[in-house]
Amino acid sequence: MHRLISLIVVGVVFFHSPSVNALTPLEIARNKGIAWLIKNQNGDGSWGQELKIQATAEALLALDRYGMESSPFAQAGHSWLANQTRSSTDSLTHILKGLTITPTSLDPALLEQLQNAKVTYEKTSGSGQTLTYSCWGAYAGYSCNTLDTALVGAFFGRIRLISYQNDTVLLLRHLISKAVSSQSDGLTLTWWSPSLSYTGSVLASAHSLIALSRLRDLSPTNLDNYINGSINWLHTIQQDHGGFYENNVAPNGEDIYVTARVISALQIAQDSGNVAATQERTQTDLEQARHFLVARQLADGSWPQGTLATLAAIQLAPATQLVDSDNDGLPDAIEEELGSHPLVADSSPFFVAHGAAIIGQTVAESLAGGIQNERVDITLTANGGNGQYQWRLLSGQLPDGIRLDPSSGTLRGQANQAGLFNFMYQVTDSDGWRQDVLAQIHINAAVPTQHIPLLPLPFIVGFGFCLSAIAERSRCKRK
Repeated sequence: MHRLISLIVVGVVFFHSPSVNALTPLEIARNKGIAWLIKNQNGDGSWGQELKIQATAEALLALDRYGMESSPFAQAGHSWLANQTRSSTDSLTHILKGLTITPTSLDPALLEQLQNAKVTYEKTSGSGQTLTYSCWGAYAGYSCNTLDTALVGAFFGRIRLISYQNDTVLLLRHLISKAVSSQSDGLTLTWWSPSLSYTGSVLASAHSLIALSRLRDLSPTNLDNYINGSINWLHTIQQDHGGFYENNVAPNGEDIYVTARVISALQIAQDSGNVAATQERTQTDLEQARHFLVARQLADGSWPQGTLATLAAIQLAPATQLVDSDNDGLPDAIEEELGSHPLVADSSPFFVAHGAAIIGQTVAESLAGGIQNERVDITLTANGGNGQYQWRLLSGQLPDGIRLDPSSGTLRGQANQAGLFNFMYQVTDSDGWRQDVLAQIHINAAVPTQHIPLLPLPFIVGFGFCLSAIAERSRCKRK
């Protein structure tokens, strides 16, 4: 019997294990990379030691790509990023790009700062028509830079706000005007970066391709010409090993980050509906670039050339929703890499270290709990502002039956679920002040009522006679 139970337990664990289904090398590389990402999050919620804003944004996009945007790891990173302020176009764009995993949390002030950093100019065409263009430099008021302009364009294409449509059109006009034909046929287009001494930057071209693809629906026929030209040029400069690099300046002639950006560009071009991006030649280029990254991955799940390159390379696989059977924020396949159990909610040991943590920002504030099927009434708190608050849920999950009152900031209702629920809420005041807070609420399982079943009366009477007979027989023996 004990052996049968053991076999059943082993069978259940086996059939829930991600290793049952054979994984492709691409999926293995993705899973190892995500596991590395989880293990290397800083205590304050960020990633990396240098370029922390860019690295944290890339980590959030990687988590979002694989369905982990509501995990405690993403929430901690999101909270850290939301509290950063920068003036460079690159950092500002990365902050906003990372925050798009929860679009409702985008700060209007940051959006306005980015919009005001543009340079607008006029230029007369050969036909005598005067046109207006917009572009971005390294900082507000600096001379235009293709790479920064493409970064902004890709972000505009990601959020697609109506209020930025005019800026988007003027940006596209500038970006298209900077395309350079690298061959006499005019069918191979590239973009130049002022930081390089030759015409044709892989990184600038990849980011331009991302921007054009995200905005393709504004003018498919026109933009497809430039998307096709960029894809053609990338095909001509791909290395024999499948990777890409900038004019042999990368260590050992290999550049993990640039190759990862090209992979992203080709994937986004395919998703846009561009025909050339879906053809066999481009698909082969994409697969070879992925193979290059898979082959260069290190044993610990990272890639050479540092944190930023690793976090970009993790996004090499197609977007998917990874299965998380125990709903603890870690998908089953990642739990296998980390050595935890996919059927047990045991992800807490991997949360960011508390030594550098800030309660409510990078580590969830633990709220008063409750009991399943009983009334919950918890008032959230705010630190700052003028007291005229409005509250809303940004991400995560409240227990079924619990709702947030937007006027009072109170969690009310009857909790129909037991468990630990992580979420992020935002509080704003009438003057524009805002605060994003990580929180969690623990609902204990209801204790089942113990009912002692009553025996039928005939059984009780019969049992009484039996006891009496046994007692009488005992007395007879003693006599």
